[in-house]
Amino acid sequence: IGFADMFATRNPVMLTAEQQSVNVQPIPAANNGNWWLPAEQVALFAEWEPHHPVFKVGEAVNRTIYLKAVGVAESQLPDFKFASVQGIKQYPDKAIASSGIENGQVVAVKKISTVYIPNQAGKMTLPEIAVDWFNVRTNRMERAVLPPVNIDVQPGEASVMPDVQKTHPLVWEEPKAEVLEDIIEDVNDLVRSEVPQNVPYRPYVVGMVAFLAGIALTWFVLGNKRKSGAADEVPHSVRYISKAAKEKDYRGLRDGLIAWAREFWNDAKITNLRDVASAAGNPEFSAQLDNLGSLLYAPSGGEFDSAAFLKVFEKVRKSNRKVSSANEQPLPKLYK
Repeated sequence: IGFADMFATRNPVMLTAEQQSVNVQPIPAANNGNWWLPAEQVALFAEWEPHHPVFKVGEAVNRTIYLKAVGVAESQLPDFKFASVQGIKQYPDKAIASSGIENGQVVAVKKISTVYIPNQAGKMTLPEIAVDWFNVRTNRMERAVLPPVNIDVQPGEASVMPDVQKTHPLVWEEPKAEVLEDIIEDVNDLVRSEVPQNVPYRPYVVGMVAFLAGIALTWFVLGNKRKSGAADEVPHSVRYISKAAKEKDYRGLRDGLIAWAREFWNDAKITNLRDVASAAGNPEFSAQLDNLGSLLYAPSGGEFDSAAFLKVFEKVRKSNRKVSSANEQPLPKLYK
């Protein structure tokens, strides 16, 4: 052990590598000014949810699109472009990019989920999605293509979600004064008819009968109240959201959703509709909230389907919150 080791002194060390020359080639003219993506291999593929979707007016269908490239970083992947389609609304979510090592090579993946909500029936076509890229192995421009999809949109169901209050008939209401008076009068008639006029100590008997009738009336009223409370399991905030949605009270609906989300996810910080969508983690619900936000700040910018909104909201409210595993790998490998 040397003297320097006793006091754990440190000495700087510099590592150097040999100088190398590289030849940077220009972007080929065949790229036509598109996003420059030099890679060894590029693939585009998609997954539908449900797997074999049936398109109906007002009902949402989700498609997740993946772009996978070998030999590039995630920052080199281009953004997706979705062409508008007459008769169908598209709500793309925020794209997520990641990279990793596969078979000793850097592989970058970008995925984006899009919700499609048709607003009219008929045959439609979702345009192709294409990405131009440069093959560094063959020094040629190539194109990865997701073919167009022909869909047949069926008419949606005309049924509207029933009123929440109508599903709970046992709702407690304070009895009106005239109803109580009728009940008391019925008790008095019963006492007069059942107790003879010439019975000694008649006032005491009348009082006893009235006392017992009061106990029975109290038991009946409180029992109905307890039953109504057990049947009415829908929170007040949910009834408020249902009412605001049906009346197309957009501001009231926004405030009701934020209040409900704060109660439903009490460990999350929720101050706006974007926070509500993030907490829910449901693409259909996010699309509905985006539409609500556009109607709040651009009243002439779209339409609001209260039945479709309430259907998706009920699905989110009753679904189990599931945290996805970071180890899930839903992407097929480019190499076997």
